[in-house]
Amino acid sequence: MISALLTASLVILALAMLACLFRLLKGPTRSDRVAALDTIGIHVLAIIAVVSMQLNTQDFLEIYSGHRYSNIYWNDSAG
Repeated sequence: MISALLTASLVILALAMLACLFRLLKGPTRSDRVAALDTIGIHVLAIIAVVSMQLNTQDFLEIYSGHRYSNIYWNDSAG
């Protein structure tokens, strides 16, 4: 049951990331593209967390925290 829910969440996250990729490429304004890129970074973090739960390991959480902090750093420096 939980495995099916985690797989479904990965599919939903992948579809949402595709929508953000479309907005990144076609966005009418630069701010739309920046928001889409930020959202893609958040989706990557969510995918890492879900895969970590699916594989029942904590090894990916170090990658998760490093990516999270780099995402915060780049967003603060761009703004």
